[in-house]
Amino acid sequence: MNDRETNSSQTAHAAFLRKAANHTEALSNLIYLICEEAEHPAKVRHYASLSEHSLQALTQLLREQI
Repeated sequence: MNDRETNSSQTAHAAFLRKAANHTEALSNLIYLICEEAEHPAKVRHYASLSEHSLQALTQLLREQI
């Protein structure tokens, strides 16, 4: 593997980690909001739906790495 391929591989790996970290942070924030808004069912349902979408995106991202 030459330097260009190594740099490209490292850049792709860094991009993957950044995307995974962003999805994980989003899920963490949404779980926090669900807990904070427990007395507001409509908000909880909305945050749960956003969580589901974020989890699906993270799952897809991980599957692409297999």
